[in-house]
Amino acid sequence: MRLRSRSEEPANLRLENALRAWRKRLGASGSKYVPVPEEEAVWASCDECVRRGNMQEAAAAYAKVALAFESEGMFLKAIAAWKRASRLDPMRADTTAGLLRTYRLQGLDAEAKALEETVRGEAKH
Repeated sequence: MRLRSRSEEPANLRLENALRAWRKRLGASGSKYVPVPEEEAVWASCDECVRRGNMQEAAAAYAKVALAFESEGMFLKAIAAWKRASRLDPMRADTTAGLLRTYRLQGLDAEAKALEETVRGEAKH
């Protein structure tokens, strides 16, 4: 039986492994404000989808990362991930909803209102 190299693993499996390692290290560090090396692997897993040209898969990966950051109370990182997902696949309703929710959780009411107005304006056209 031949073992697969890391580059041959499916992107979603690499992302899941990276998220699992990140959560484990985050729990061990005791602080969500100290960046951990595993976080870079999480972002790299998403970036790899972009390099391969699969924007829908990349947007889904960034959305999954955004939810992970959000669940840990890391709202600014979640916003960054939601924005990346939204730029890659603007038609995904869950990215807009996630970004809007995270803006509100962070108390960024002006940004939330601006996003709502943008969505309303796009819906009219």
